[in-house]
Amino acid sequence: MNTSQNERRRYYRIDDYVALKVVALSEAELADRLAQSERDDASTLLMNRLRLQRDKHLPNLRAAQQRYPEIASYLVLLEEQIELLARVVTNQQDDLPDSPTDPVNLSAQGIRFNHATPMEAGDAVELHIKLFPSLVRVVVQGHVVNCAAIGADEGGEEFSIAADFTHIREEDRELLVKHIHRLQIDTLATQTFA
Repeated sequence: MNTSQNERRRYYRIDDYVALKVVALSEAELADRLAQSERDDASTLLMNRLRLQRDKHLPNLRAAQQRYPEIASYLVLLEEQIELLARVVTNQQDDLPDSPTDPVNLSAQGIRFNHATPMEAGDAVELHIKLFPSLVRVVVQGHVVNCAAIGADEGGEEFSIAADFTHIREEDRELLVKHIHRLQIDTLATQTFA
């Protein structure tokens, strides 16, 4: 197994439904997007960092809930208000639907999705992914590693496209890992009690 195959197997993969926007890019456009991505995705970055900080301090909140329930209740209210404000800011610039639209196979290193337009291995892409139910929004850049025709539907032929993430913020990768972990737990719980 070569190094790129080892890389693709570092993270667990799971089937999920997300809102997805796929933008094909030339290599020059990819370089431009990377140069301006910090400015353009400031609201997404804000929301994702707020969520990571909340998750990091969740044990402190749990301890406060046990010792000082009234204060903890107020802290939860403040947290909900901050998240609501951050969502308003994020949604003003969000062009993704508020419900899942696309079946995908997702990991913190890459994604497989269906698309109406074929792509070539090596093509650069930018992917806007909204996860549910958390509404976490992640923007990543990557390269297509595989494209295969999967048949026709009412709209015409469809293609299964696999892409590796080549440019992803560590905060976004961590959010993807946490999201996949939550889905794993939910799946195991469903299987255990079924």
